[in-house]
Amino acid sequence: MKRKQTEHSRLEKRLAALDADFHKNLELLKKGLLNEEEFSGANAQRRDERASTKISLAELREQLSSAEHAQETVSVLPGRIRSFVESFHGMEPPKAMAVLQAILKAAYVWNDNRIELGFR
Repeated sequence: MKRKQTEHSRLEKRLAALDADFHKNLELLKKGLLNEEEFSGANAQRRDERASTKISLAELREQLSSAEHAQETVSVLPGRIRSFVESFHGMEPPKAMAVLQAILKAAYVWNDNRIELGFR
């Protein structure tokens, strides 16, 4: 995650550098130090690099977003499991069995006190 954040900041800096370079060339064009052909030639490569950088940046933002979402889910999961177990302690056995039948496909209890659950 840290590596992706570092890559994200690097890509944003590269995009800012490309914009600054474009504006510098535009000023040179306005001053007459560059002609149209030189300006368009210099910007063609920059335009391609800018497009690929924007695509990479969008993909990286999506990856960072999904990673943050996964971390949030993992941090909330123990609390949800705890509340699930607590709510089952208060239920009557027939009602608890009905709820578990919707969740579980199979439950196996072994002689060595192991329990194996199969979820739907």
